[in-house]
Amino acid sequence: MAQDRGPAPGGCELHRQFFEASEEGFCLVEMIPGAGGAPADARILAVNAAFGRETGLPAAEGGSLRALAPAAAEGWIAALCRIADSGQPARVEVEGPGGGPCELRAFPVGAAAERTVGFRLEDIRARREAEEARRAAERQLQHVLSGMGEAFGILDHELRILIQNDTALRLDGRPLEEMRGRTHWDVYPGSEDSELGRLYRQALAEGVPVSMEHRHEWPDGSATWFRMRACPVPEGLAVFWHDITARKEAELALRDSEARYRGLFEAMEEGFLLARVLRDAEGRAMDAVLLEGNPLASRMIGIAQIDGQRLSEVLPVPDPVWLETCDRVSRTGAAERHEHRAAASGRWYDYSVSTVGDPGGGPDATPCLAILLTDITERKRTEEALRASEARFRALATTGGAAIYRMSPDWRILYQLDPTSHPDGTEGPFEDWQKYLLEEDRPMVLQAIDQAMRERTMFALEHRVRRADGGIGWVLSRAAPVIGPDGAVQEWFGSAIDVTVRREAVERMIQSEERLQLALDVGRLGTWDWDIGRGTVVWSAEHYRMQGYAPGEVAPSYAAWLARVHPEDRAATEAELRAAREEGRDYAATFRSLHPDGRIVWLQALGRFFPDEAGRPSRMIGIMEDITDARRADEALRESEARFRQFGEASSDLLWVRDARTLELEYLSPAFEEIHGLDRATAMADGGLDAWLALIVPEDRDLARDCIERVRRGEHVTSEVRIRRPADGELRWLRNSDFPLRDPQGFLQRIGGIGHDITEEKRVAERLEVLVAELQHRTRNLLTVVRAMAARTLSNADSLADFRLRFDDRLLALARVNGLLSRLEEGDRITFDELIRAELDGHGLPADGSAGRQVVLEGPEGIPLRSSSVQTFALALHELTTNALKHGALARPEGRLHVAWRLVEVSGVPHLRVDWRETGGPAVPEAGPDAAGGGYGRELIERALPYQLGAVTSYDLGPEGLSCSVILPVSAHLAPSPPGAG
Repeated sequence: MAQDRGPAPGGCELHRQFFEASEEGFCLVEMIPGAGGAPADARILAVNAAFGRETGLPAAEGGSLRALAPAAAEGWIAALCRIADSGQPARVEVEGPGGGPCELRAFPVGAAAERTVGFRLEDIRARREAEEARRAAERQLQHVLSGMGEAFGILDHELRILIQNDTALRLDGRPLEEMRGRTHWDVYPGSEDSELGRLYRQALAEGVPVSMEHRHEWPDGSATWFRMRACPVPEGLAVFWHDITARKEAELALRDSEARYRGLFEAMEEGFLLARVLRDAEGRAMDAVLLEGNPLASRMIGIAQIDGQRLSEVLPVPDPVWLETCDRVSRTGAAERHEHRAAASGRWYDYSVSTVGDPGGGPDATPCLAILLTDITERKRTEEALRASEARFRALATTGGAAIYRMSPDWRILYQLDPTSHPDGTEGPFEDWQKYLLEEDRPMVLQAIDQAMRERTMFALEHRVRRADGGIGWVLSRAAPVIGPDGAVQEWFGSAIDVTVRREAVERMIQSEERLQLALDVGRLGTWDWDIGRGTVVWSAEHYRMQGYAPGEVAPSYAAWLARVHPEDRAATEAELRAAREEGRDYAATFRSLHPDGRIVWLQALGRFFPDEAGRPSRMIGIMEDITDARRADEALRESEARFRQFGEASSDLLWVRDARTLELEYLSPAFEEIHGLDRATAMADGGLDAWLALIVPEDRDLARDCIERVRRGEHVTSEVRIRRPADGELRWLRNSDFPLRDPQGFLQRIGGIGHDITEEKRVAERLEVLVAELQHRTRNLLTVVRAMAARTLSNADSLADFRLRFDDRLLALARVNGLLSRLEEGDRITFDELIRAELDGHGLPADGSAGRQVVLEGPEGIPLRSSSVQTFALALHELTTNALKHGALARPEGRLHVAWRLVEVSGVPHLRVDWRETGGPAVPEAGPDAAGGGYGRELIERALPYQLGAVTSYDLGPEGLSCSVILPVSAHLAPSPPGAG
């Protein structure tokens, strides 16, 4: 008989399953050196299906990279060669298969001399396009908010209402003018001390988004449910809310309905189960999964937790009736009701099975089934006592002897007789005797009875009956009519003989012969029958072919068999045959057969000796199987598993395998130690699910547990969770790709996962969000400044050319300060000394002594300015410098400019004081708005700085020249302490 030679479970097979089932594409290559040691090509050793899906390349084992991707292979091969030489994993940006940018992640596998490298390609075009997409999204945001159907509003940092869109105003019913500038607590009394108020304050204090569903009562007594989301923005809080009253009312109604259903479900006096049939690839019912059950069903089955259990797991003794009934109902959609005695408990159940919803519904064409169970054991015991009075009739199907009976003329009533009694010993009557006939045989029996009644001839029929124990028996029933004086049939007298043993023996013999022939044909087995005493042998046609003979080419004999055994195997094969014959045991041998064309075939032979009356072997019957392909497959599998083991051990991603039933760890890759900071052996020793969940932060444990359960149901799941390393407390992010691992029959045997450390990716994403927010804030400020500057310059310009000259000059000043801003890292600030030197340098006035003594700067370095004040303050310094060059001290060689600054404290808050002093300049004109520094520059200092920056300024055009001072607040958490403040 053919033997199953599936691969034995082990670490090597696990690696191979990992590689094939992974959702990420990997390719394993061997570097092929060219002339001078330079890389000439790379040979593909192994590639999984995901690699082809991700890259669109038809990679195949044994192929080359140059043939696979001619345009991009040169860069790939150079990068892979460097990694093979260095022995270190690396990430390199290369040209992708379609010409776009890709990231090549590669790592060496095995010894350095093998020059084997594993790699995967990741398309990074989406990363490049993300920034442009964000900028486009900003442009669309304003249009979206104004036209969105969701209510939207902005609150400032004091939670005063700044704006609400049309949807928000329609929900509230009041005009915006009535609410703008008032606090949320004033407009909506009572909200300050509510959960809503707490969340608003939390969002502002912690800078995090918040959301909730809450019920709002209006002044007229009506109430509305809202779904609220609030996000911090530079202005304060952006709040979105929409009316979910209809959904909440529907949910409340659903909960009430579910509560009523659950009460009925829990209290019903019948056991109730929901189940679904599980099928194999050919659609055969293999098992059933119990989805849910009520408490009574749990007690009937004897298991506290039914949900998710399989029918085969809850039945300690196999009982196929349950699955067969569920299979029929699942296929036909027709409800069935039966009585059945459970094989394990011996209790009787009245059970009905029906579909829930449309028959054949669901994604796999397998509907959900509702099973209603009633324990009828006591009723059955009562019926058993009643059937004791019918014992003689039941003997018809159970004792194997002849049962004597009498029937009424119309065959409606049966009178059973004891086989040894006088006819007057009639017992009965029985009107329900037909219940012992099988339903499918009943029409045949009744037809034979009708024919006998019409023709008044002997009734004779061999048919099946239902035994008392529920089994099926065969009887040969004969009955003759008893004719009365009037010629009418008075009754029928007959007997029934149990022929079950004979019928079953014949059927078993037929089935056995059919199975044997099927096994030989399907398994391609050769057979032999050796009559040792007579020296004759019979071979099957397949036996001839296995040994290189054409059927009938030679007369079967021991010598003909031995002639084709490989010379190196003959001695051992004959020795095994002699030992089995002498010891009276079965013969088993594996040997090679050498065919005339030189081909070698591996054969496995199994035989049994049959002794004669004296106990000597007189006959031997055996089978032989060609196992050449299996031998080659085993060798190829061992080589493949070796490569996959190296892959798993070398991967920087975490690979794991768990038993699908117990969830105990079976394999853990070395990357676990690098990611989790724990010893791998310790983790394997305590490989339960709880120990693994303990490493995950509490907020993510339910997600991780749910992912495991989904994989156990056969899903492929990707998730992101956070872990806390026990050794150093570091928080790390993992992206897990979990998947089921099935055996060759398709049953879930193990679950596996690949954990990729994405901590650095998360940090980069968070940094990018901060940078985008800062860019948006600075852009808004810059546009506001440019708009005001353009309007003011235009109002003072004498002509378009004059406007262009002045406006370009001021734009250059803004460009200089924004150039400083763009070079800052997160949290950095521009200092005043940097700002003043940049402005003077922009006008060719370096304050480092190269301009003589005309410009003198005096003050400490490193006083940071607030980012919101830099642009306006820089414009003021630009106007002062420009006016000094045109009309002031710097307009003459003998003129002098002295700029002094220091840190002062105003009401306990650090401020920067700047004193601008000009001497030796032209005489101050008596009138004119632009004379000697008037106009826009003066307006900036005297009006804009106090209004926008909260500065205190003075501007005096004296006989000696301009004297100007500015005192404005600076960044308190970065500024050094003022003199005397500490």
